[in-house]
Amino acid sequence: MPPLWTVRARKANDSRMSTGFAHRSRPRRCDDPCPAPAGSCRQINKTINPANRAVWDPVDRAEAVDESTVRVITRVPFPTLLNTLAHQSGLIASMTAVQRYGNDYKTNPSGAGPYRVERWNVGTELTLARNDHYWGPKPPWAHVALREVSDPATRVAMMQSGQAQVATGIPPENVNELRFLQRIELVIKPSLRAYGVPFNMNRAIFQDERVRHALNYAVDKAAIIKAIFGGYAAPLSSPVSPQTPDAGRFTPYAYDKDQALRLLGAAGWTMGPNRVLQRNGQPLHLTFLAPDGWFPKDVQVVQAVQGYLRDIGVDSTIVKLEPVVYRTRLTAPAASKDWDLGFYGFNPSNGDSIYALEGLFQSGYFQNVGSYTNKQVDAWMAAADRDLNAADRHRLSVQAQQQIWQDAPYLWLYAEPTITAKQRGLPDVTVLPTLFTLLRPWNQ
Repeated sequence: MPPLWTVRARKANDSRMSTGFAHRSRPRRCDDPCPAPAGSCRQINKTINPANRAVWDPVDRAEAVDESTVRVITRVPFPTLLNTLAHQSGLIASMTAVQRYGNDYKTNPSGAGPYRVERWNVGTELTLARNDHYWGPKPPWAHVALREVSDPATRVAMMQSGQAQVATGIPPENVNELRFLQRIELVIKPSLRAYGVPFNMNRAIFQDERVRHALNYAVDKAAIIKAIFGGYAAPLSSPVSPQTPDAGRFTPYAYDKDQALRLLGAAGWTMGPNRVLQRNGQPLHLTFLAPDGWFPKDVQVVQAVQGYLRDIGVDSTIVKLEPVVYRTRLTAPAASKDWDLGFYGFNPSNGDSIYALEGLFQSGYFQNVGSYTNKQVDAWMAAADRDLNAADRHRLSVQAQQQIWQDAPYLWLYAEPTITAKQRGLPDVTVLPTLFTLLRPWNQ
């Protein structure tokens, strides 16, 4: 894959591939007359758009060659450029709107999609109207109202009453009652977001691999998936979701209480008073941070894990925090971390396994919340980041995954399911494994 890419837009209804790769053209009529390449360049150039640089950093710059051509110049080989160009942080901007609204551009949307913004009550409701100048097939609905409904029970009730035609984030416990309603169809798919309990690797206790393995054996993941997620979540067999491209498949840490106790005993922990493990007379007590409402069923999962750990003599105190505060505490600098266990789920939004691994396990990265470090893993990930050979990237990714799985800086849990309800027969609803729901066919 060259360090120089030429992207030529194709005309509407022209399926031919251009030099480099295909990029769908903006329609000849849009919300404004801004050429698409200029908007593309704005989103790609980091001096203008600083959003999500983790996926864009290999790009040096982008240049508009003419009305239908963008030239992308990378600093280094960039094997996931296609993934990144499809990322939501790279959507084509309207330069006319940027110039008109300046810093208020993000609250004055303008684009060339199948719908245009009709009304926007920020945080409550976004109403879209059909864009009659859309280059592709005519959108099926004249109007679409997108509402923010944070309470899952309310979303379910709106589907049951017919107030909503599509609802995302349906709780597993409501699947059966919705499944038997004739006019409702459920779309249930595994996602790319993998969950686990990060260990604070700055703590002496977690610098012993036997302890990390013991805690992995101590928790019955299958029972949690069945009891809390109705069996719809997928158990992890690598550090990434099994749906992630290049995901490995390794021997799971199957529930084995006796093995957990043997490993803890080998690490010097023995059962003390009140059935709490101790070593050198000091009881084993951990602080367990829990987000309250950031992830589906987050507090329930943390409480279940706490119960399994208590069963082998690991005492812990759950500290529940609202999401903003929780994120700050979880990602604090290593010297400031005041917790032993946390709860975290990561969605690799560009669909790449190396991005997922680097996001969670690259030394020094802010989302590497437990401060895990392995120089060999860092080297494998860095090599895969620049390797243009798909087979080599796969091999490097699997090597890194296997080492991380063995090192066990997390108590590995599950990959989240996406459960979406829609009116039966409703066309053009696509549920992606990256947790997004599209109101159009995926191939458009």
